[in-house]
Amino acid sequence: MWTSKKSYLSALLKYCVAVFLISCVFVTAADKKKKNKYSGPQWFDNFTYGPALGTTAELPNGIVLKGQAVRVGEAGSHSVIYDTEMMSFNGAFAGQIILTGNAWNGRHGGSPKAPKKMILQSNLGPGWAKAGSFKDPRNPAYGPLPEAWLKYKGQYRNGDKVVLTYTVGNTSVLEMPAFENGVFTRTLNINMASENMVVMIARGADFPVSVVGEGITISKVDGNIIGVIAADSSVSAKIVMGKANGKVAPAQDLAAFTQGGPLQWAQTISVKGGKPAGKGPYVTEEIPLPIKNPWSSLIRFSGFDFFADGKRAAICTWNGDVWIVSGLDKDLQNLSWKRYAAGLYETLGLKIVDDVVFVTGKDQITRLHDLNNDGEADFYENFNNDIMITENYHEFTFGLQTDPEGNFYFAKAAPVKNGGRGFATTHAHHGVVFKVSKDGSTSEVFGNGLRAPGGIGVGPNGEVTTGENEGTFVPVCKINWVTKGSFSGVIHGGNGRTMEQGYDNPLCWLPMTVDNSGGGQVWVDNDKWGPFNGDMLHLSYGSSSVYKVMKQEVEGGVVQGGVVRLPIKLVSSAMRGRFNPVDKQLYVSGFRGWQTNAAKSAGLQRIRYTGKKVSLPSKLKVTDKGVYLTFTEKLDKELAEDIGSYSIKWWNYVWGPQYGSGHFSVNNPDKEAMKKALVSESHSGGTNLKKGTVKAAAFKGDDVPVKSAKLLEDGKTVFLEIPNIRPVMQMEIAVDLETVDGDVIISKIYNSIHKLAKEK
Repeated sequence: MWTSKKSYLSALLKYCVAVFLISCVFVTAADKKKKNKYSGPQWFDNFTYGPALGTTAELPNGIVLKGQAVRVGEAGSHSVIYDTEMMSFNGAFAGQIILTGNAWNGRHGGSPKAPKKMILQSNLGPGWAKAGSFKDPRNPAYGPLPEAWLKYKGQYRNGDKVVLTYTVGNTSVLEMPAFENGVFTRTLNINMASENMVVMIARGADFPVSVVGEGITISKVDGNIIGVIAADSSVSAKIVMGKANGKVAPAQDLAAFTQGGPLQWAQTISVKGGKPAGKGPYVTEEIPLPIKNPWSSLIRFSGFDFFADGKRAAICTWNGDVWIVSGLDKDLQNLSWKRYAAGLYETLGLKIVDDVVFVTGKDQITRLHDLNNDGEADFYENFNNDIMITENYHEFTFGLQTDPEGNFYFAKAAPVKNGGRGFATTHAHHGVVFKVSKDGSTSEVFGNGLRAPGGIGVGPNGEVTTGENEGTFVPVCKINWVTKGSFSGVIHGGNGRTMEQGYDNPLCWLPMTVDNSGGGQVWVDNDKWGPFNGDMLHLSYGSSSVYKVMKQEVEGGVVQGGVVRLPIKLVSSAMRGRFNPVDKQLYVSGFRGWQTNAAKSAGLQRIRYTGKKVSLPSKLKVTDKGVYLTFTEKLDKELAEDIGSYSIKWWNYVWGPQYGSGHFSVNNPDKEAMKKALVSESHSGGTNLKKGTVKAAAFKGDDVPVKSAKLLEDGKTVFLEIPNIRPVMQMEIAVDLETVDGDVIISKIYNSIHKLAKEK
């Protein structure tokens, strides 16, 4: 007991001071720990990405969304930044661009940066005039300038030299940056200017500029330094920016650097495959990765495809590499890895067409050409860069597929705010399936309403699907069935949708325990991989699993269905899958980022069918009387017709602007709780299913009675009679059966019912 008011106040003051000091220690320690997460030695400190890096670049005077950070000077001592959407030179500095952001140090926000101290700077804007004007016509200011104005065509790489190729109007231009004798230079080769041309050298900046060679006249207009090229003239000249320490060499003929250059990544890495894992119908064979390599490249394989011979595959990484693995034969014992390309922009999809590699990044689809057949790409062609982006870290471009006509598809994520809830600045190309014509000349938004699709699939008849990740306007993960003009449910300012307009149903919803982060889809294209020829598989990045998809088409064009997990164990996540055109087996790649249970940081595996019997559900059909389940093998009749062999539950979710959803009763819907779930995150227990009793997050679903079970004449199909069956967002069907040969089938099917087929 305190003896006086004075002593009480004194003790209280001492106590408060002590608490304050202790809290400061803990806060400081926490801040230091947080800071250290992104400071200190990093894997990319010694990473060699080559003479150029595609990236969004933060400059002191603005952000270049589709930048090329080109290294120049001896041993890449300096760097320059180009904007490939406006073909402008935006700055130069010592050293290389500072690697930071999601793909590099894991930050959810920010992009690679130029140092604050720039040697040269030019404000952002078009790099060449149109009819004498540099005014940017884009509204909103995203995406490339109109092709009739200018068009970035790509870059040639020859040793440490990078030659950019583009058109201004109808005139072709070759440009090569360099650093020599203390100054930065831009060599321009123009064969014949079709009209008067004006190049922006320094916008809103003033530094010494001169020209070595003929054909370019320098002048200052409105605080800008420009170069004028007369119509019908040819140019082979060098723009010199700064005061040289000595004589600057004459301009070179850049065509000499467009025929293919010396090897940059000469060393190959040999590995041997491991022993098959598993004893069932499917075994997994791990293909060791070039984890230790001379360029300190972090191997996070994100997309791949096979060459026609089936013995080689090209594989891209998140940090912009493309590798080729050779020796994909029966035994996988003599494998060889060769780096094919580097410096691309967060490549998460790859497709090979006619043995030419196409890869998609945030900036464009790039077609890679090996001009001199030495095993490395020399020309990084801009196949199509129509996609609009912002600087948001979450704008991943997932997968790359083609349809039977040769059109390309990829899925683009929406720009979430830090923490994943809500959206940052959006536009019409956010959360879409993007379609590009076979020749790359045209593009369109094929489907809309995505958040984080994770991957994409295109079926044998042009069926388009994507995965999806729980979040804003996504109650749980799902498999989207995408058709031209369809809307998958994610509303943001860029697509202008409203909740009253609703959304197009997915093929099926997937509980978070099944898939907490979806990958791509792949269709089984042969009968040498078990009993699933013609079926679709869904890959889970989050649960590192492969699911067999059971699709049902109901009258009226309604597509619905479910999934069952295949007995396959992977060493890393499942992001992309391809069937080898020769051995006909499934290969799966993936890496470990966040929100996955992947055991290893990356993996590439062959999933080989051994010929043993597969005892699993294979087909699902829902009618107004019940559910038909078809299995791969004939069933024991007694168990098949015992209703105790089945346990069924169902539940619904809440679709809305909140992050995710809990499970809500179908039989006894609590409308008040569901309304509350639109503002309070029920998946985390924030909403009660029934006031004060059962939380939505903990609710496991309504029990669904099976009135009878009947095994049909084929011996593989069982009909489950379900009174009062109805459309539901999620159904779980657990089975405990045996085949006629005594093989046990214990499995769970997760499906969605959008429409009941009429029983015939």
